[in-house]
Amino acid sequence: MPPRAQKTKEERVREGMKILFKLKELGVPQDNCGFEEVKNAVSRWIADGLAISIKKISFYPFDRYGELILPSISGVEPTMVLKLVPEARSA
Repeated sequence: MPPRAQKTKEERVREGMKILFKLKELGVPQDNCGFEEVKNAVSRWIADGLAISIKKISFYPFDRYGELILPSISGVEPTMVLKLVPEARSA
């Protein structure tokens, strides 16, 4: 089986911006530490094209944490999932 093509820089920019715009749309301000961590990861991913997976990004004070996957293979969509922190579930 031939190796799968790597994402182009254009694909990474488009997909990374989509994630950042969605976070803003959800009400996460740009100065939130979680937003900044996602933005920095997306910037590294765009620059070098290496896959990134971050399992726990804090979105304090929103009682959420994020999981981010930025793949390097073309045709595989990146994912950003926000989950409720366990402490907030019992409140």
